[in-house]
Amino acid sequence: MEVHTEPYDETFESTYIFEDTTKIVIHPRVEELFDSETKGAELFSWICEKSDNIKEIEEFIEWHINANQQVIDEILKIKQLNFSNSSNVKKWAELFLKNYDNNIRELRETSNKVFERFQLLRKNNFEKLIENYPDQKEKIKKMMNSFLNQNGLLIGKIIFTYREPWFLANQISNPDFKLGKIEEFERWEKSNFENILKLHKELEEIHSEIKRKGR
Repeated sequence: MEVHTEPYDETFESTYIFEDTTKIVIHPRVEELFDSETKGAELFSWICEKSDNIKEIEEFIEWHINANQQVIDEILKIKQLNFSNSSNVKKWAELFLKNYDNNIRELRETSNKVFERFQLLRKNNFEKLIENYPDQKEKIKKMMNSFLNQNGLLIGKIIFTYREPWFLANQISNPDFKLGKIEEFERWEKSNFENILKLHKELEEIHSEIKRKGR
């Protein structure tokens, strides 16, 4: 079976060295979108009230939701696997790797759309709002920083997270794979999956508010 190779991205912080290799594998650390002081749905509701292109804002959030849902669906599939049944586990890994190239290509196309849309929204919406409503400057800047900061795009981190199942599938496809080695994935999932779900909930609340404003 072909084992897919993928270049490692060094833009995210958390790292772990697999016990059976000298290769450093970079794992994303997922966090909530906004801190407790920033109410994302309320902020986007206000932004929509001041904007003429609500549909473009709605699509921007929707692209994040769809990508994150793909990550959630795959992790849930893994959580439902019976790892004492090596045949079913290997079937999942085989199917995942078979579809991976196409899925990651579509996710990267989404990432390109998100980046282009963010630049458009920043120029036509966010920067103008800061100029016209300086009292909202910090909130708007924090919001923009949630979607694009020195570590890259939020959508990029979501896509990077999709590679966690890819790491696991490649391990399972290795003839020397031992079931105990899923502990590495389990540690990452335990530390991040709850925040992936929280992120999803935040994005869906924002999306619902934008749709309400667009009616």
